[in-house]
Amino acid sequence: MKRAPSTKTILFGGLGLFLAVGLIFFFLMKYLLKTFDSTTLLIAFGVILIIMALYERRQKSKQKRVQNLILDKTQLINIDWSGEENEGEIQNFIETANQQTITWTKVNDLREKQNIALNSPDKFLIKLLKAIDADIKQIDRRLLFLKTDGDNYLFTSVDEPTYRRALTQSKEEFFGIDKL
Repeated sequence: MKRAPSTKTILFGGLGLFLAVGLIFFFLMKYLLKTFDSTTLLIAFGVILIIMALYERRQKSKQKRVQNLILDKTQLINIDWSGEENEGEIQNFIETANQQTITWTKVNDLREKQNIALNSPDKFLIKLLKAIDADIKQIDRRLLFLKTDGDNYLFTSVDEPTYRRALTQSKEEFFGIDKL
């Protein structure tokens, strides 16, 4: 699974971009005006500040989109590798969040066919999440995962349009079952 860039990476990458654009603009102004004076320097720094403000506005807008997509609408569930998958916690969460009883055909088939004791918990959990995603398609829902830096899964159940919108608009924050 590809990790999302850290805040530090985004910050320093953005600052590097701003400085590069500002320096290019500065030298372009110097070349066009054939002078090096304080006015040229002020204009260059003004351009840098405008670009930084636009970039920050874009980042805040992106964060707001992410919040509107999922955090304000639904609940999240956090699963690690320690065995919650054997207790039906995920299915209970999805049924409660959607206020619907679901026929767990694929999940039940998986549980019958797989000897959980012989499988490593992480491999079984991935198979289970894929089976759950397949079963909840019957009620027009999908599992949508938020990227984390840990060995856990933070996810929710969303409708199909929200799922597609999240994966196209916010690839850095979300991923689908196919990325497990």
